[in-house]
Amino acid sequence: MRPVIRLRAYGALAILVAAALVGWALPATAQVTEAQVRDSLRAAAVDTDLARGYQALTIFGSTPGISAARFDVDDGSSSNSYKATPSRRFDIGLRDVGLGETRLHVEGSFSYLRAEQSATLTVNAPTPTRFEIDSETFTVLGGIGADIVVGEGTSIRPIFLAGYSRTTTDQEFTGPEGALLRRAGQGVLFDANVDSTLYGGALELVHERTLGTDIKLQARARYNHIVADTFEASDPVLETSGSFGVVTGGFEFDGPTPITIVDRAVRWIAFSDGTWLTDARSALGFDSFVEVGGGIRLVDVDAVPGIGGIELRGSYLLGPEVDGWSVGLSIAF
Repeated sequence: MRPVIRLRAYGALAILVAAALVGWALPATAQVTEAQVRDSLRAAAVDTDLARGYQALTIFGSTPGISAARFDVDDGSSSNSYKATPSRRFDIGLRDVGLGETRLHVEGSFSYLRAEQSATLTVNAPTPTRFEIDSETFTVLGGIGADIVVGEGTSIRPIFLAGYSRTTTDQEFTGPEGALLRRAGQGVLFDANVDSTLYGGALELVHERTLGTDIKLQARARYNHIVADTFEASDPVLETSGSFGVVTGGFEFDGPTPITIVDRAVRWIAFSDGTWLTDARSALGFDSFVEVGGGIRLVDVDAVPGIGGIELRGSYLLGPEVDGWSVGLSIAF
């Protein structure tokens, strides 16, 4: 009788490896050995491109626009993202060399993403073993470029991006074969770590105008293209190089309110944004979503030099096979 590894999985990252084990060809022995399970896991990691899946978590974590958010995927997995994305433009005298209204643009993204997924797996025992995987991804991505005015209220920003990311996994087992699975999947699916360098570029288009007497509109569109190159991993099957694209676009309105705080005007905010990620569905369980929300902005905050305003905003996130929410506190320079 040929033993078969039986699986029931919830969550995209666990499925990447484990789903390939269903019906995986194993020697016709009475018991499946630890070495056979490990060989199957490593082969399945290659077959399902698990290394690229880990990198997709990095790209999602550094996606522009979301400050702090929770995503719940229809397959049962979930993720929490926390991010700071400061940016600033500087006048460095480029007009004097005939470049018109051009300023230096500097930005950064500092993010933490935690994804949770679970599965049940049976190797030899009559009852399944359940495992829950928590993956944590830390990403630092910096950008430098130019803010070039191409029309009234319209600017284009070509940006060079570079950074670093680290993904690690931790897990809990419930069932008779937890020790076997942990040893067999050590460094591949369990207790894994992946370190990658990030580099690429972005092109952003921003248009701003005033509607009526005091309603401000900002429309924006951006494309990020990032290459993730793994330079160290807990197992060689996790070493890879891949490229990813992220498209974001949306608009924002803000207008006056009769409210003041410490003699500073408070304005309302309403916004909507869309995000599309290429080649991310296998790792995240989704690859696009829309964000709709609002908030308030405290303007002309001059207590701290260089601070032009403070914003508090919240939003609802919705997409094919995913929903969630986001809250954010941002500082305008």
